[in-house]
Amino acid sequence: MQYARRGIAVTAAGLAYLVPATGQRVPVRVQLDYLMGDPYAVQLSVRNGRAGWVRWLMARDLLALGLHGPVGEGDVRVRPDDAADEVLVELSSVNGHAVLAFWRRDLAVLVADIFEAVPAGSESEQINWQLEWSRLSGPAGEVA
Repeated sequence: MQYARRGIAVTAAGLAYLVPATGQRVPVRVQLDYLMGDPYAVQLSVRNGRAGWVRWLMARDLLALGLHGPVGEGDVRVRPDDAADEVLVELSSVNGHAVLAFWRRDLAVLVADIFEAVPAGSESEQINWQLEWSRLSGPAGEVA
């Protein structure tokens, strides 16, 4: 994976492997983006052939904890595969189900960069609360 840290963002782009129930793994292009203004979330983008990118939003803690043990309930689950030195990210929706395999070291580097950019416990300091309130409120400041 290629990593970049640009002021307000941490990004990793490269390949993961689609793990089908049967058959061979298929390499897929992925990008993981962490924006400091949305400090609790990581966006996973998966290249979907000619259709473009499929995007998933997940908690940064889910990735961090998933390096060491199974975590997640619902649409996104993360678990290590110690035998292969990988981390599996399982994505489910009404449209289907996919399991992506990432090299553990790649996700560990990304997670370390994310927590260096915004240490645990300081997330709320990164949020522009005035902007968030304006998104929730009407023109007169009333809740929409």
